[in-house]
Amino acid sequence: MALKEPVTFRAGCIIERNYLYVAAKPNSLDSEEEYSRMFFYDGQNSSAPWVRHDLPNWTVVSVCVFKDMHDGTRKYAALSKHGEIEYTWPGGSVIETIDGAGLKEAHGPAYGYTSSIREIDGVLHACGTGGQVYRRGQDGWSHIAESLKSPAGLGSTEAIGQHDFSDFDGFGLGDIYVASGNGEIHHFDGKTWQRCQTATTEILTAIHCADGNDVWACGFNGVLLRGNSQDGFAAISSGSDTAIFTTITRFENKTYIGSSEGLFVYDDQNDCVKRVAADLAETCLVLDVKDGVLWSFGYDDIVSFNGKTWVRLEHPDNVP
Repeated sequence: MALKEPVTFRAGCIIERNYLYVAAKPNSLDSEEEYSRMFFYDGQNSSAPWVRHDLPNWTVVSVCVFKDMHDGTRKYAALSKHGEIEYTWPGGSVIETIDGAGLKEAHGPAYGYTSSIREIDGVLHACGTGGQVYRRGQDGWSHIAESLKSPAGLGSTEAIGQHDFSDFDGFGLGDIYVASGNGEIHHFDGKTWQRCQTATTEILTAIHCADGNDVWACGFNGVLLRGNSQDGFAAISSGSDTAIFTTITRFENKTYIGSSEGLFVYDDQNDCVKRVAADLAETCLVLDVKDGVLWSFGYDDIVSFNGKTWVRLEHPDNVP
């Protein structure tokens, strides 16, 4: 039997109601070492619910589920901070790299790290610092925000571009939002990018396209925004709190926000942000909703909420 090796979770997403894809890092490694351990959790497999594989020299920052446009099969994508992507599916895997992304190999101007990957309207997209926004077409990855790109200085280990995109979401290929530092939100209508009016200069870390034309964003110092490209974004929470919100989603007509200090919810009736499930979700890096269940992925805990009950999912390597 293999020895237990505790891990810290870094990213996660829902495949199905009780089927997860999670990125982690073994706690035994140095904090600066790039290494990712990828887990699938299948709650239907009672005998061996957790399976894993390792990605040495990778720091996975985001994962998602998508349908391959070539053959229609469901696959799983893991994005590293250097723009490397591992695609896995039952019986196979392949790795590709977004040209120009990351800081490992500089074939031209360096724009910095990538930060998020997701499927919008059946097409994979990714974003990152230095104004990076990529779309994966039939012939591979291409940049779709040339007007926003700003390279880092030569030899830099960190992008210093004006538009450091942390997250994105969209209602369709011609209706995409990206969030970045200094309170910036940019909108893509399929042809051009336009900066939206926002009521903050705080660093924004996450954005979520909800029902209708309703878009939510969150970030440093407890800032919470709501709006859209036409009306601008109003501050629901002005940023007076010290919490750094890192993820946001809607579930059962409520807005849930995650942070390193736990999981929060926006109380519409009392117009305030309050903490929930303090005894379960000690941290929350990523929120995801599918099949009537809200999942919270934290550094040390993974919890689910079906609208009535919160349940912690124990990882066998993290159980004393």
